[in-house]
Amino acid sequence: MLERPPSHAHRQRRWRGILKVTDPIHRRHYSMPQPRRRRHGPQPDRRRALELLASCHDGCIEAMVIAHGFNIEQLVELVHAGLAIATAECMVAGNRTMEVATLRITEAGRRVLG
Repeated sequence: MLERPPSHAHRQRRWRGILKVTDPIHRRHYSMPQPRRRRHGPQPDRRRALELLASCHDGCIEAMVIAHGFNIEQLVELVHAGLAIATAECMVAGNRTMEVATLRITEAGRRVLG
């Protein structure tokens, strides 16, 4: 009985172990799709910051948020993500007037908290 020659796909599977991982043809035909990490809510620090902002009805000044252990980069990430709004306001302490940054949570930030 005549044997059937192996199909092209069979030859590729048989030689797959020899191909380099960096070979683009190898990646296209044989690599498994990478699972996408799905986030179920915000990161813990981000969530804690949003909870702090949600508890302040008039907003939190930047110094208060930093006193709770957050850094400027985390606050900037919240603002860039649209979860918080930063506004500059004047504050009077004694006879001195100073400009402070006030952070407020947005509706999108409240939706993230659930």
